[in-house]
Amino acid sequence: MAEFSPPRTGAVDALLHPSSIAIVGASERPGGWPQRIRDNLRRFGYAGVVHPVNPNREIVWGDICYASPSDLPEPADHLIVLIPAKHAVEAVRQGARAGSRSATVFSSGLDADQLAELRAIADETGMAISGPNCLGNISAVARMVTTTDSRLDKIKDGPVAVVGQSGGVVTALHRALVSRGVGVRYMVSSGNETALTTADYIRYFAADDQVRVVAAFVESVRDRDAFFAACDELAARGKRLVALKVGRSEASRLAAASHTGALAGSFAAFTAVAAAHGVVVVPSLDVAVEACELLSRVPAPSGGSVGVVAVSGGVRELALDSAALHGVELASLAEATQERISKIIGPDMEVSNPLDSGYAGLSDPANLVACVEAMADDPAVGMVLLQEELLGVRAPHKERALRLFDDSFPGGRTVGAQVPVALFSMTSTNVTEIGREIRDSLPNLAFVQGIDNAVAIAGALLSVRPHLTAPGGPASATTSATADPARSLLRELPEVLTEADAKRLLALYGVTAPEEAVVASPEEAAAWASGHGPGPFVVKVVASGLHHKSESGGVRLGLVDPEAVASAAAEVVAKHPGLDGLLVAKQVVGGIELIVGFQNDREVGPVVAVGLGGTAVELYGDLSLLPARCTPQEARAALDKTAAGPVLAGWRGAAGGDVDAAVDVICAMAQLAGDLGDELESVEINPLVVLPPGQGAMALDALCLGLPREAAS
Repeated sequence: MAEFSPPRTGAVDALLHPSSIAIVGASERPGGWPQRIRDNLRRFGYAGVVHPVNPNREIVWGDICYASPSDLPEPADHLIVLIPAKHAVEAVRQGARAGSRSATVFSSGLDADQLAELRAIADETGMAISGPNCLGNISAVARMVTTTDSRLDKIKDGPVAVVGQSGGVVTALHRALVSRGVGVRYMVSSGNETALTTADYIRYFAADDQVRVVAAFVESVRDRDAFFAACDELAARGKRLVALKVGRSEASRLAAASHTGALAGSFAAFTAVAAAHGVVVVPSLDVAVEACELLSRVPAPSGGSVGVVAVSGGVRELALDSAALHGVELASLAEATQERISKIIGPDMEVSNPLDSGYAGLSDPANLVACVEAMADDPAVGMVLLQEELLGVRAPHKERALRLFDDSFPGGRTVGAQVPVALFSMTSTNVTEIGREIRDSLPNLAFVQGIDNAVAIAGALLSVRPHLTAPGGPASATTSATADPARSLLRELPEVLTEADAKRLLALYGVTAPEEAVVASPEEAAAWASGHGPGPFVVKVVASGLHHKSESGGVRLGLVDPEAVASAAAEVVAKHPGLDGLLVAKQVVGGIELIVGFQNDREVGPVVAVGLGGTAVELYGDLSLLPARCTPQEARAALDKTAAGPVLAGWRGAAGGDVDAAVDVICAMAQLAGDLGDELESVEINPLVVLPPGQGAMALDALCLGLPREAAS
């Protein structure tokens, strides 16, 4: 595991554990941000000295007000900068010169030169700078609250840390968690991240043994290598990042750009890549709260599928619908498991997953424990969800049941198989003071509100790569032996690649193509066909920069003999003056057409896409995304998430296709993406024809777009 990178981690510590604070722009104006921050520092018991700084005041809050950070009797450990952009950078510089270790810059509207100055101060002095354009931070362990949020009624130290580029979102998330009884050790509003970034904060939280889960609101990833390395650090320590990522719509991506100054990439691409680094991507703030509740009490699962134990047939049905909605795999229970459960709930009850435990579960909570243990012992089950809600009032028989569950699942796991268990309610409700008291007395139980939330979170947790449950990070993140020859080939080829060039590159990674040749004339095409009969044959135009050959009349199929080849080739030449050549090939008949390719996402880098190919991809858009350098198991699972899975398996008695060959091509594409993602914009095989089982797969057409050579270098 990589070491933490000084001075960044130490810098974050200076930001969240300052021994003294100076508020630059101090003012007693009621409701003003300086006054709100001062009130919060007092109200929550910050023990350090707080100095007011304002050249236009002599006394503020009953204390001497200093003209600048450099005029303080001793250096302020932390600066809170609440002045206009044109003065903010100079205030930070003065503080750094005086010995301040950290600063939070609330000021917005800094221009490019001012941002560069701020970054230079951080780089030159090691000063920890959060912001600009942020709303402050909370360190519950240091009793430090520098946010402007006047709605806070409590802070509570605990196992969660929150960071985000939107101050409004992270403060709302903090309030929601604390109201649920979930302790939040740190909350950071990172703003525009001119100096410290989300990655720096994540690595700091990874090193804090008291933090079990980090929640992040991510508008844009500025440095993907640093961000995902930090996620790997977190995962290697057995912790999880719960990420709420914007970018589902073009409008939200543009809004993020205007807010943070960095353009957001595809949400789907982020989700695919993030899961490979232990990140649990959630769709909403509500689900983020529930995920933090679960992970603050229950360890992350290490594989398998979801099991559900309910006490209602209706809840069973709702859980089935929720799993279908979110694409969550419910475990198929082994026969031995079904027999074991049947003995608990009675022979008249149907044994299934989700399980309706019926009267047995309703009448005796010990039966519910037994059902959970039986399901958890099934090799297919990686996590169990148990229907039970957090009480809002005193109900002795329910409290006894909850205490039995707490005793039965130490550390949030079953005793036998050590499978994580989480409780869930049917709906979301307000948590009362009594509910928080009960929760605090049951340290082994996580209470997720809502069936839909519970199923979605369990599915997201189980989509994380299994190898991330052990130290070491992604095992497959290595460059292959093919990388150097592939780079050499790219140097030999023109900057704009043809189909034939793309197939040469793919061949280095073991992807085969039909028998084919690039020729200069119709006569040469006919001569090649004469030596490679019988037909049918295909003739295609070869032209740099022409990506859609069919639409331009550049493809001729079903050519039965050399004469037909010559005639079709002449037509193609006539339609494409200045072409680079002709490609003549044996036509592959039959098989199942897939699309396999990768696209270099602007935020997270290369992402592999698979699905049904040919015209089906345009008609249905049924694609599954994968990170670069995926495993064969991940490639197969990706296929199964699309219509390609059942088609390859032999849908309704059809012949099916060579799944192993398709998986090999997907893994080859993923390795190519990992090796050459810094040089290529995208590579696409469409169609990849998958022949019957045991007969392989061939790239019938290929497209390769390189990054501009200056950008790649």
